[in-house]
Parts: sequence; C-alpha cells; structure tokens
Amino acid sequence: MKNDDQTYRKRYKSPLPISRHIGDFLQGFVPEKQKILNRIRECWGIVAGEQIAAHAYPDDIDFKTLLINVDDPIWINELTLLRGEIFAGLHNRIPSLKMHADKIRFRNGKVVKPEKQKPVRKKAIPAPPPEIINEIDENLKVIEDPELKKALRRFFINTYETKETEE
Repeated sequence: MKNDDQTYRKRYKSPLPISRHIGDFLQGFVPEKQKILNRIRECWGIVAGEQIAAHAYPDDIDFKTLLINVDDPIWINELTLLRGEIFAGLHNRIPSLKMHADKIRFRNGKVVKPEKQKPVRKKAIPAPPPEIINEIDENLKVIEDPELKKALRRFFINTYETKETEE
C-alpha cells in the first residue's frame, strides 16, 4: 500500500484522499459477529424461503446461539421442526458461521419485514437496425441447437442495445 501511496503522491503531487483509507479504517469498528449476522440476514430469504422470512428474522448471535425472532408461536413450532434444514442451509452459504453459532433458537419477538421495492420502470430501448439483426442471424446460422441460437440472438441484440443507450 505504501508504494501505491508514494506513486499517487508523485503522480498528482497532492496529499492522498481520505477516501482511500476510510473503508479500511471503518472496517475495524464492525465486530465479526455483526458481519456474520448481516450475511445471515442477506441470505435469509433464500435459505429459509420467502414465506418463512415473512414471519421470522435473524436478530442476534448470543453465546454461540443464533437467535431468530418469530412473530407467532405457531411459526415457532413449525420452524423448530425445520431447524436442522435451516441451519444446514446457513452453514452451506456461510461456512464461517460455525465459529460464531453452533445452535439456533426461535423466540417470540419483533420481525423486521423487508421493504418491498417499487418496480423500476425501464426506458423503451429502440430496436437495433434491421441490418444488425440480419448480421446477427447470419452469424448464428452455424449453431444447430435452437435454444442456444435463440439465447445467443437475444444476448447479442441486448448487448447491442446496451451499447447504443450508453452513448
């Protein structure tokens, strides 16, 4: 890092911007337990499933126990039966979880519901000119598999459209 800093100073003849080091500095203030908990929360909907995620939320890691808040005692009973599957799914996604939590406990508590994002409205992208589509089709004639040909055609057309809209 020092060589990079010296090169930067020589090139720009100015002090280093603080943004180059602020991330490393702040990273030291986030406890490892919190980092793991954040990773669990990120993949919770995938591991547990969207229906379970609507009623349960990873709240804390305490004494090597992952605490999951659940909004209804009926769900606590159901999740207790699924405990092994959920914990195995979390361990598969986050191998370092074993160092921080070796048990999972469900308790009645407040569930933080993820906010539903509003759908992003895409701008209408003009279709590529016919000569470009003809050229794409001509190049894809050598491919025999119709599904692959269709997927590649769509890819090339979308790539062309992306380049057009960036300009």
